[in-house]
Amino acid sequence: MSEPDINDIFDSIACSEDISNEQGHEEGVKKGLLDGEIDGFHLGYHKGAQLGAELGFYKGVVESYLALNVKQELILSEKIITLLEKIKDLISKFPRENTEDDDLLELTSNIRVKYKKVCSLLKIDGGYPYDNSISY
Repeated sequence: MSEPDINDIFDSIACSEDISNEQGHEEGVKKGLLDGEIDGFHLGYHKGAQLGAELGFYKGVVESYLALNVKQELILSEKIITLLEKIKDLISKFPRENTEDDDLLELTSNIRVKYKKVCSLLKIDGGYPYDNSISY
């Protein structure tokens, strides 16, 4: 039986360290992606729930005023009715799925601006009451 060559032994030691490093790196990347995906899902889910509650509140206020106008319990100007209808339309068309084509921040901002404007015209404090108190 022949003795192994010392150079072969050193090569296998050097290669085993490289192989271990590479395997460790691959495992770390996989775990990082999985952990990041889970964290991102939870953050998106909770922020989406907050946004949904806010838009639902706005929609309730808007539909209430439109209903009161129809029953003629309130007489609203055409400008206010048009703005209320626009807000209702924007909320109903708000994307239910996240796509790269939709700028959710811009859409949300547009709804908020129009809602604040209609609240000003109605002379009401229509502020979203749960703005800072909802926390997940």
